[in-house]
Amino acid sequence: MEVNNKEQFVVLPNEVVDCEEISPKSLVVYCAIKQHMNKDTLEAFPGIKTIAKESGCGEDAVRKAIKELVDNKFIKQIIRPGQSTIYKFSTTKSFEPFSYDFLKDDRIKIREKAYLMMNQKDMYNKGTGIGTISFSTKEVAKRTRMSVPTVLACENTLIKAGYLSKSDSKIMDSESGVHQDLRMYLLQLYNMAAVTYRQTKQNTEDIEELKKDREIMKKQIEILTRKVFKEEKNPELII
Repeated sequence: MEVNNKEQFVVLPNEVVDCEEISPKSLVVYCAIKQHMNKDTLEAFPGIKTIAKESGCGEDAVRKAIKELVDNKFIKQIIRPGQSTIYKFSTTKSFEPFSYDFLKDDRIKIREKAYLMMNQKDMYNKGTGIGTISFSTKEVAKRTRMSVPTVLACENTLIKAGYLSKSDSKIMDSESGVHQDLRMYLLQLYNMAAVTYRQTKQNTEDIEELKKDREIMKKQIEILTRKVFKEEKNPELII
């Protein structure tokens, strides 16, 4: 996907993401509506068919999502008989931006977009263009309010689309007793619209460099561990 060089993005409030009454897919519907928002009046009036098409959600599911958002006061709905419905938004200080290019990317469906929206604010080191998470799959499922199989299916699709890379973090999960996966996300593909394809490609290369650096550090730690063990067994070797 070629990235748009215009600064076009939708602001998704963290309080919407954190609200347990809001389903993950409703976040995508929220953003689909907000794409049409007038930045001065904070109002939008797309039809249900338009919202369904742009979110990848069925019309009945769109109506259900709108009800969730209205009931929890994240959107004010003004119904006008014989005219289009108006959706009124409020301003927010704590949010994550998602680019129009990402929202329109048909290589990934609504659940993958919802997955990224749910995880975004928990990512570490966002300033580099690469966001990382080292939670267990079970913990990611809990945080995204999705099942483990759904999380794994989402991640497989995102890996194929170039949004995500996974590797062994070498961090032991206390519950499962297995190593946690290190998830690395190319943030510039979906929450920084004003980037070039060249920059995106560079970030992909940066991920590969991170993997190499991790392997080098792992080997250095192993060498140092063997040296310390040898010195403890042979005190006369200590200078």
